[in-house]
Amino acid sequence: EIGNAYAVLSNPEKRKQYDLTGNEEQTCNRPSNGRFNFHRGCEADITPEDLFNMFFGGAFPTGSVHSFSNGRAGYSHPNQHRQSGHEREEERGDGGFSMFIQLMPIIVLILVSLLSQLMISNSPYALYPRSSTGQTIKMQTENLGVVYYVNKDFRNEYKGVSLQKVEKSVEEDYVSNTRNNCWKERQQKTDLLYAAKVYRDDRLRKKADSMPMDNCKELERLTSLYRGG
Repeated sequence: EIGNAYAVLSNPEKRKQYDLTGNEEQTCNRPSNGRFNFHRGCEADITPEDLFNMFFGGAFPTGSVHSFSNGRAGYSHPNQHRQSGHEREEERGDGGFSMFIQLMPIIVLILVSLLSQLMISNSPYALYPRSSTGQTIKMQTENLGVVYYVNKDFRNEYKGVSLQKVEKSVEEDYVSNTRNNCWKERQQKTDLLYAAKVYRDDRLRKKADSMPMDNCKELERLTSLYRGG
């Protein structure tokens, strides 16, 4: 019934005949222009599956359908539709591949992140106690007296030259952190003095003068130790 309805509605001559007779069988089996309708009625024009594919699959019917142009019936070869089916499969494959290409940067970032986490080992020391890593045992470098924290197995694993390398790394990290913190303290003091001058606020000036500048003092101490003072 769906095939018959589609055949009648898609063909102007059949639709006109149906409007006159109101009979679907006569419309489908009626000779056209003196020639018998070789389509054997309307049933072979299109199937429900073909209609479904046309509206929801974004493609043309997969079976042998008839096309009408200027009132003349034309026959399309089934191989053409099979080819279009293969083309749809290839398009689906290309769509999956293109989606994979679009997701490739994200996949690469995830893999790089995982590899970096696997390759980077935990530091054997910490400048501040870390209970999560077990680095709670307090130690002190021999050269600058910098305090750092290690786990319970540190003394068994690091001795002699390896311990000296660790302590050198500890001192470099400590000096770098102290230098950065000293720069922040100086910048904050400079900002306060500038604001006190602009707004003529004596309270801001006193606040700037009373800043402890602990990191800058520690940096001076470390510098004097480097120089042997």
